[in-house]
Amino acid sequence: MNMNRFLWTVSLVLLFLGAYAQSQEVHWSAELSQISEAEYELKIIGETTGDWVIYSQFIEEDGPLPTVFTVHYPSGAEALGKFAEPDHSIKKMDDMFGMVLTKFKGKTEFVQRIKSKEKLSEIEGEITFMTCDDSKCLPPRTVVFSASLQ
Repeated sequence: MNMNRFLWTVSLVLLFLGAYAQSQEVHWSAELSQISEAEYELKIIGETTGDWVIYSQFIEEDGPLPTVFTVHYPSGAEALGKFAEPDHSIKKMDDMFGMVLTKFKGKTEFVQRIKSKEKLSEIEGEITFMTCDDSKCLPPRTVVFSASLQ
């Protein structure tokens, strides 16, 4: 194998490994449970690895992209308020953005109460988020979620 082909192959492998590593910093899942005859609870669970963090839904302008949940409610179903955020947030001055930010590290559960006139069996939507560590941020991404009644 000549040197150019070898370098090209190594570059492709490193590019693939870098892309794979970047896709591993946040894992998302969703759970749907019934809490009364007409009310449900949707949990969106984000779990960061290493030093990666995700941000609150409530971020001021000029900061990082807040975490945004878009839920596709079936006919007759509606959100009861906003997604609740857990108490274990990290709220401190962020040197990269020059502002106090609320962020989450490790396992984080965002909870949405839902009222529905008809029995819900499944709910779908998207999560748009940005993740950063102490020195860099990755571009915002959107992932799809689906949760079936447990």
